[in-house]
Amino acid sequence: IAHGGVILHASYVNYKGRALLFTAPSGTGKSTQAALWEKYKGAEIVNGDRVIIREGREGYEACGIPVCGSSDICLNRTLPIAAIVYLQQGPENLIYEMRFAERVKRLVSETTISFFDHDFVERALNILQRIAAQVPCYYYSCTKDAGAVLALYNTLKEI
Repeated sequence: IAHGGVILHASYVNYKGRALLFTAPSGTGKSTQAALWEKYKGAEIVNGDRVIIREGREGYEACGIPVCGSSDICLNRTLPIAAIVYLQQGPENLIYEMRFAERVKRLVSETTISFFDHDFVERALNILQRIAAQVPCYYYSCTKDAGAVLALYNTLKEI
């Protein structure tokens, strides 16, 4: 926060030099989706559990962090963010771009925030609102197979 960044609970993949972030509560399938992107699209998994998001020279960027959770993957990579995808498990692949208020709500729910520090909360919310206004954010109810990768890829290829 002191340096204008937040820590998001997310799996972070490098796809063609851009960051794709999968965020959701624990056990939803962030690491699974990252592994599917690695398998079917040749993406590099940068971190399976956490990512720092900060404003860079060309917009918001994802930064590797030396905390990897159970994934055991934590690489030092900083890339511009292509999209943030909020996941939910589902019987079929349904995706939509979230509106601003939903973006902020979902980002807050998966960001490390010290709610006992008023200044910290205010700074974090300001950063998250700027991210929500500038970074494409999607809600994705999806399966755990190649079809999930294809459906998201077809949505994101225009970004």
